[in-house]
Amino acid sequence: MLFSKIRMEQDILRDAREKLGLTQQEVADKSKIKLRQYQRFESGERNLSASSFEIARRVLEVLELDMTSFARGDYVISGEAEDIPIDIEKLFSNIYTKRDYAQNVFRDKICVFIGRLEYFSREEAQEILFEAGGVPQNNLAVFVSYVITGRGTANTKIYKDAKKLEQQGFLTIITEHEFFTALNGRFIPSENSNRSKAKRDVITINAREPADDFSDVLDNKRAAYLSARKVRATSR
Repeated sequence: MLFSKIRMEQDILRDAREKLGLTQQEVADKSKIKLRQYQRFESGERNLSASSFEIARRVLEVLELDMTSFARGDYVISGEAEDIPIDIEKLFSNIYTKRDYAQNVFRDKICVFIGRLEYFSREEAQEILFEAGGVPQNNLAVFVSYVITGRGTANTKIYKDAKKLEQQGFLTIITEHEFFTALNGRFIPSENSNRSKAKRDVITINAREPADDFSDVLDNKRAAYLSARKVRATSR
């Protein structure tokens, strides 16, 4: 399996700062923020993209990074590196201890990928999610925890439907970049509290499912994914 070399947000900031020959203190001063605040961005403790527009604008301006390109994720793929093979099992064994892996944020979470993904193909992304203990699904439903968005989703029906479910408290929408950051243990996406309160009469986008036993739902959806994966493998 091949992936392009991905730079995390903190790597982008650090590389840009070092290229300009600036210290963290100088970036903080020029951006009119506290040193500790900038250090959190560069350490990955907090994402710059999750801060206020004005702070992000000032920091990116000092680092001579284009804000539109940064927001689109254009800097995350290293243009200098060729595609490199990645072993999914090795990826997770390197990132997590056994205890941390068992508590992975996507464990027992049903997730839907939408839009054009940049880091992985849809099939690869679903496999990575499954290896992390999550359950991939193609359709929106009341038990979905996260919708993971790629590019070109803003005006699609499925994204608008997902936004409605998010506003009702049934799921959380995150970007593909946030998904990858979470896999590396540097970001924990919030989870809407109302998801666990789903009732039998809630109308879902593509299905109506009973809300009596969530473990049965997970088992059924895992089995469905494994069956579909087996079909894909035999058809190649």
